[in-house]
Amino acid sequence: MKHKIFEPHQDLSTLVKCYWSLESPKENTPTRNIIVPDGCMKLIFHYGDLYKHYTDNENSIFLPRCFLIGQLTKPYKVEPTGETGTFFVCFHPNGFLPFATFPIKEMENTAVPLKKLFGKDGQEIEQKILNANTTSEKIKLIEKFLFDRLTYNETVDHIVKSTVETILTANGQLSVDKLS
Repeated sequence: MKHKIFEPHQDLSTLVKCYWSLESPKENTPTRNIIVPDGCMKLIFHYGDLYKHYTDNENSIFLPRCFLIGQLTKPYKVEPTGETGTFFVCFHPNGFLPFATFPIKEMENTAVPLKKLFGKDGQEIEQKILNANTTSEKIKLIEKFLFDRLTYNETVDHIVKSTVETILTANGQLSVDKLS
């Protein structure tokens, strides 16, 4: 099993915790893995074989090739169906908020396909990442995608609205540091 962790661009480091890649031939991959809740949402790109997810009643469903896994509140059971080739974008606990296109709560314990999150842009970044030859190329592609999303007017509006709501909820009793 080959696992590597990469640091994000410094301008994304308050949102993105890290990138990582995981590669393993089928014979070296555990049959079932349990992903434990860590408060972090992750964009996951499977360029290897697909994974199955086992529901609470032990039924299995195939996960999409590329998706966002919402914040987990319980263990999430998965199983590789063959060779593992995966690229992850791990966000800080509130790091995905500026990119969210619908409420975070609706993504909880769910694999949300990129098309549902970002429409045509989601399909495009999915194809670019899957076709990239190196992890550094994948990182450059996803960072451009994330930087571009941060400049969308609706994203900026969402951030401003969220910030104002936070100030109002705290009755103005937050330092600028905590607010940022």
